[in-house]
Amino acid sequence: MPLSQTAGDSSQAEWHSGFYGAIGARHETRQSVASLTEGRVAGVSKVLRKIPLRVIVYGEDSLIGFTPTIEDLGRNKACCRCFFAVNSEMLAKRPRQPQKQQKGANMEWKTVRKFVEEATRPFLSHIVIDSKHITYCQDSLITEHGTDWMEEPRFKAAYEAGHATGHKFGEMRCEWRVKVLLWAATHAMHLDGDFVECGVNTGVFSRAVMEYTDFSNTNKKFYLLDTYDGIPLQDVSDDVREATREYNKTHHPECYELAKKNFSQFKNALLIRGRVPETLDQIQSDRIAYASIDMNVASTEIAAGEYLWPRLVSGAMIVLDDYNYAWWTGEQRNAWNNFADRHGVQILPLPTGQGLLVKP
Repeated sequence: MPLSQTAGDSSQAEWHSGFYGAIGARHETRQSVASLTEGRVAGVSKVLRKIPLRVIVYGEDSLIGFTPTIEDLGRNKACCRCFFAVNSEMLAKRPRQPQKQQKGANMEWKTVRKFVEEATRPFLSHIVIDSKHITYCQDSLITEHGTDWMEEPRFKAAYEAGHATGHKFGEMRCEWRVKVLLWAATHAMHLDGDFVECGVNTGVFSRAVMEYTDFSNTNKKFYLLDTYDGIPLQDVSDDVREATREYNKTHHPECYELAKKNFSQFKNALLIRGRVPETLDQIQSDRIAYASIDMNVASTEIAAGEYLWPRLVSGAMIVLDDYNYAWWTGEQRNAWNNFADRHGVQILPLPTGQGLLVKP
């Protein structure tokens, strides 16, 4: 949801406190992003200079986390795609010829490197991260950590299966988030229980999981719950209802027939259409080994969590897609933290923005 302000709004663009303020704490005046970035990217191309930088919420241990917003993407599609949707091949140690972006969004490797160096230097003066070693620059995540797994044929086939489902998220690249889901699903294949996904859309995540695990050749069932028509407006507050309506139009249009087509080869894929929590009782399984939850509404997600928790087998995992974004998932994060406290467990926050919960 578009809940963040622009980087130029100094009243809202200050550093986060606590853990996520690790970088900002280095600056005694807690300067805004706008004042820190002013004049620091003068040599960068005009297109890249227009990118509305958000607060860097983490910048340690060879890992940088930026926070662009959906609102930004809507207003500055070409600019944001330049930086946040660059194919990872462009940022490898031995970059190949970069793929052409849409008009106004073309870039060269040297420009990308220079932008990373110049734009991050004000915030990361105490950290040495050589842009030549950047291996991943997608989905609000920049790192020099290993990404060899992205070249594995099995992963590439699974990721492409999900990416090709006809979603309306543009040039979204979220390989690391998908990797987390595939890892959890692979673990769950060794457990006695079925799979559940709440928040399916066209099947970006679940289709990748089914491809990766060869799900059609298992005895497990995969329950796929969604309205297949966007976020229910009655589930959001008045102040974001109109924004949600527009978001549904652009990102979550009617897709039930498309989803049915995407999963047609899997006889053990069960699409359940309707609003959660009203449809939860259609999950005809009392043993769940894997759950993915991505519904963008705290109350709805917690209702799903409470329903699934007693049915999760020991060792089963819940992957929360919208748990750890510092700029807009506070309500969801707080709700899930309370959920974890009630059940005596902890949620692992991931730099992908996800959260990982394991049933004891």
